[in-house]
Amino acid sequence: MAPVRVVAAVIERDGKFLACRRAPHKSLAGYWEFPGGKVEAGETDEAALTREIREELDVSIKVGDFIGTSANVAGEVMIDLVAYRSVIVDGVIVASSDHDQLMWLTPIEFSKLNWSPADLPVLELLC
Repeated sequence: MAPVRVVAAVIERDGKFLACRRAPHKSLAGYWEFPGGKVEAGETDEAALTREIREELDVSIKVGDFIGTSANVAGEVMIDLVAYRSVIVDGVIVASSDHDQLMWLTPIEFSKLNWSPADLPVLELLC
């Protein structure tokens, strides 16, 4: 099983991080995650993350420091998740095309949510 490379934006604002709940029509519906998506052929992680966040959240971000990686099996797919700190440089997050709820949380509040297994190692690195 070849891994699928997925990038995640850990977007911080005023000491809080953006958490997004997967919509009912998505796999892992109801689980919380950091926003992002698949890296397409020929894309860098940074380009993929910038594109995915524009598509999902309709904002522009600056991709910052690498946080860490996580490998997790989701059904028949091996997910290789790579997380980066990011900041919004243009726009305001109002809604998401892939998520039905958005929430800004401090690291202490992370445990209140049911997180996607792939995102759990990233949470540990932030706490």
